[in-house]
Amino acid sequence: KLDIWTKENGFEIIVDGNASNPIIVAEYSTKTDLDRVIDELNKLAAADGLGNIDVPVIVNGRLTRTLGRVKYFGLGGDAYVAKSIEFSKALLEEGTDNDIINVIKHEYVHYYLVETTHENHKHDALFKRKCAEIGCTHDKTQN
Repeated sequence: KLDIWTKENGFEIIVDGNASNPIIVAEYSTKTDLDRVIDELNKLAAADGLGNIDVPVIVNGRLTRTLGRVKYFGLGGDAYVAKSIEFSKALLEEGTDNDIINVIKHEYVHYYLVETTHENHKHDALFKRKCAEIGCTHDKTQN
C-alpha cells in the first residue's frame, strides 16, 4: 500500500511503504496537508531561533495508535538527534484544526528539546514547561 507521504528537495512525493528503499510513484505540486504541517513546524522553529525544520516530515498511514512521533538517532551514550517527524494520515484527514495544531506543537516540542539538548526528554518537566509555553497539551498524542 502506498501510504507514506514526504517532502524532499522542494516537492512532494508518495513512495512505496519501504521507507529505507523508497520508490517514487507520484508527484504533487498542490498545497497539501503536509505543506501546512511543515509551514507550522517552521514557524515554531523560527520563533525559537532554530531556522527551518531540517529533518524529513512524513505523513504515515500506518500510524494508528499514535497521532504523531519524532524518531531519534542515537549518537552514543544518552545523546540523540532527531531523524524525522511523523504524523498520522488519519489525523490530517479527519482531525479538527485544533487537534492537528495541538499534535504539531506537541511533536515540535519533542523535536526542539532533542535538537537543543541532545536528550530524549519524553514527557518530563522540561517537556511540560515547553508545551505550556507554546500552548499545547503534554499528554501522549494517541487515538
